[in-house]
Amino acid sequence: MRAAEVNARVRSLLKAHGYFWEADEYQYLEMVCRRHVLHQNKVGEFFEWFFKDLMFGYGLKWKRPFISVLVIILIWALGFTLHFRLNTPYDLVTCIGYGLYYSVISFTTLGFGNAPDLVGAWPKLLLSSEALLGTVLMPLFLLAYARKILQD
Repeated sequence: MRAAEVNARVRSLLKAHGYFWEADEYQYLEMVCRRHVLHQNKVGEFFEWFFKDLMFGYGLKWKRPFISVLVIILIWALGFTLHFRLNTPYDLVTCIGYGLYYSVISFTTLGFGNAPDLVGAWPKLLLSSEALLGTVLMPLFLLAYARKILQD
């Protein structure tokens, strides 16, 4: 816990003197130190590392949620592309286009009314799971990005 306290003190000194970006780096280091001390079981530490640190950078690194959003959209687009390739007569380029379209629309939860090309359970599971992820991840990305903008 000593390292977390040192990082917290350095962070507060930097903020007091107007060095907000540098203070964010020490706040990030403080959160990493706290994660290592607080989690005694490996499963809890892994989930905190994966979701809070890797995907979001504890809300302090705006590029991480942006990259996470892009990676999720591309992975789900691959699943939709596979579905269209196996279940429709479309060529590969058209299937990739449909896969990206369905992935972006479902992630942003815009909705497309009736989705007639999605037959079966697993493409609908892809749709609903990506819409749920989009509902959670988009506000986190916007929060981290707005935080950086307001500090300038």
